[in-house]
Amino acid sequence: MKLLSAVFLAGGVALFAWLIARQGIGGVLEALEIAGWGVAVVALWHFVPLALDAAAWRRLIAREHRPPLAAAVRMRWIGESVNGLLPAAQVVGELVRVRLSMLYGIPGAVAGATMTVDMTIGVFSQVIFTLLGLMVLYALGVGGVAALAVGPLVLAAFLIVFLALQNAGMFGRAAKLISRSAFGNGWIKIIAGADAVDAELKGIYGRRRALVESLGWRILSWFTGTGEIWLGLHFLGHPVSIMEALMMESLTQAVRSAAFIVPGGLGIQEGGFILIGNALGISPELSLALSLIKRVRELAVGLPALVLWKVIEGRRLLRTST
Repeated sequence: MKLLSAVFLAGGVALFAWLIARQGIGGVLEALEIAGWGVAVVALWHFVPLALDAAAWRRLIAREHRPPLAAAVRMRWIGESVNGLLPAAQVVGELVRVRLSMLYGIPGAVAGATMTVDMTIGVFSQVIFTLLGLMVLYALGVGGVAALAVGPLVLAAFLIVFLALQNAGMFGRAAKLISRSAFGNGWIKIIAGADAVDAELKGIYGRRRALVESLGWRILSWFTGTGEIWLGLHFLGHPVSIMEALMMESLTQAVRSAAFIVPGGLGIQEGGFILIGNALGISPELSLALSLIKRVRELAVGLPALVLWKVIEGRRLLRTST
């Protein structure tokens, strides 16, 4: 898996470098200079959808285990930053979030189950958001971006498979399958834990109101995330309507999510911005500058989160060693 991630990362870096070289680094940097301090505004705005995502995940956790919103935002912030900045598959950030939840005191089965359902709702809400973006694309009569429709199709297929696996008790089955090739009694605890996660999953899916409210928070998060595109293009001197920003955000996010195997969507995001930007009359230089604003935002928001993660882990080690 590490080798595969490295191969796709190398491919993403190559694509990213080719796009920058093709458009000319000078024009891209000039556009970024125009944006100036607007990049900081975009970075600060990101905490709005981040908090909404945390609220959506927190709603899935039973009241007796539910952390305060500030703690949920902190865990979500760290997990998202791991996904965005570290050269690893996107699921690693979710596993980090499970670990942080357990360190906070949430039972492992509850943490694992809520993370799984949160991922499922995230994909489902993104499919809805992307379909809305395609409707806006059609209403505006924008052509030449039909290839971006592959994003929601891949997401929908992933959602169907993931839901089927959850319904089949995937954690318990996977642990039992692994145990057949292992020796010792250590796997008994893993199987019991996996079965507990499956039981928690069924319990969460039985709480329909919590699911609906969580879905509502996630959809609201996708809509507020559109503000990054709107603000970025505003500061770049090429303002667009909210509907155009929504279309650009929904379709480029779908393409990046569909290419989840590429760490950080490097190169994929940039290609998506250029493709849909051309359809909206945005120059490739501006589209790349907008994508780089997103990258700068990831660094500005993500690096402090990674430092915070190391501090949390360091404190845990100090407590266990004393």
